[in-house]
Amino acid sequence: MGTLLKYEFRRSRVIFLGIIGVTLLVELLYLVGWCFKLETPLLLGIIGGVLCLAFGAMAILLYGVIMFNDDISKKPGYLLFSTPRSAAQIVGAKLLMTLLALLGITVLFTLLIAVDVFLALQRNGTSVVALLSMFDASITESGLKDVLFNGYNFFGLAMYILNMVISFIFQVIAAYVVITLLKTVMGNQKGRTILAVILWFVIINAVSMLGGLFTTHLASGLDNEGKIMFTQESGLSSTVFLGDFLHVLFQPAMYLPTMLLCIAGSVAGYLLTVWMMEKKLSV
Repeated sequence: MGTLLKYEFRRSRVIFLGIIGVTLLVELLYLVGWCFKLETPLLLGIIGGVLCLAFGAMAILLYGVIMFNDDISKKPGYLLFSTPRSAAQIVGAKLLMTLLALLGITVLFTLLIAVDVFLALQRNGTSVVALLSMFDASITESGLKDVLFNGYNFFGLAMYILNMVISFIFQVIAAYVVITLLKTVMGNQKGRTILAVILWFVIINAVSMLGGLFTTHLASGLDNEGKIMFTQESGLSSTVFLGDFLHVLFQPAMYLPTMLLCIAGSVAGYLLTVWMMEKKLSV
């Protein structure tokens, strides 16, 4: 597996270096705006950072899928399957490399965002609590800590992040399944790529809608205290409002339906992909 991971990393290093390079250029633009108090570079740096975060993850997903498609469609990719490695190991290495890449850019962006926020607050001589208190004076440091730093919200946040990771895994494996299935049925006929994209969107949206239905049914069983309040007409302070919002946003049970569907779909998709590659494809 280690050899396969090294091979996948060498093949993917161009996209990795590209994402990191663009991100660092955007960060440099932000720092120039911060150092010289220039609003335009500062604003462009913030917008660019958000776009890098969104499109960076998308680029990793697309690049991983394109490489998989090349491996089962083009002659150079056949060499990978001529090695004494099982299809399960090859697919697993590709999936693991995609996840490691996603983890890497997530850590990178998290560190950069933390630095940028710290610099921005230091420049203005303020803090997060002071910033939020501009909207409501009832927000205090102790009140905010009670909202953010409690076991329930931390557990819910962990479930939220885990759900995102599992959903990402399912999307990658769903793409593997569609590509392998259409390669098996259609070979290298024209239109296979477009059909694969359409079928992938159908599968992803179907699972998302099904998970949403289960989640909505689950949410309907919550009591009134668990509902999100979007206004403060009840007279509650912003700190309480934030607490109630996070209480529902990080409600652990809210993510279980989609998470379980994605886990089941990922396992089934992985096994189906391996089976088709071993039994149906001439690679």
